[in-house]
Amino acid sequence: IIVSFLAVLLMFFPDSVTLKGIYQDLTYPGEKVITERVIEAVKNDDVEAIEEIMSQYVKSNNENLSEDIEKLMNTIEGDIKDAYWYAGSSDSVKKDYDSYESYRTWSIKFETENSVYKLNVTWVRANTNKPEKVGMSSMSLFDMERNLLATVYAGVNDT
Repeated sequence: IIVSFLAVLLMFFPDSVTLKGIYQDLTYPGEKVITERVIEAVKNDDVEAIEEIMSQYVKSNNENLSEDIEKLMNTIEGDIKDAYWYAGSSDSVKKDYDSYESYRTWSIKFETENSVYKLNVTWVRANTNKPEKVGMSSMSLFDMERNLLATVYAGVNDT
């Protein structure tokens, strides 16, 4: 109902940055849904499933996206015994007169017989200036001693 109401408001106020941003934010599938998809993809070595949820921006700017995802997945040694949402999440929202950006970052814990890993996931929930950035923007894999093992992102550093 809220999304429909925002859609109607956007018809009357098509240049409203705040309405556009809130609309993008409300279409975010949710941390639980994304976490479940990532866990299944990693457990099944399904590179394409991760690629599907990466933002169009990452897909367009990382020429080695499939290889980077595969490398990240192959860094996890041993069979995964357990995987679950882990250790909280953080939100960031940046609003001004001409832009609205919203990000969410959280961690997924993977336990194997050999080690324990933490996968940080960052999702762009809204970006009115660059809507192609909406979606998963990065994944970073750490061992539990907080050593960075692998990362997947756009490969460019612009905002």
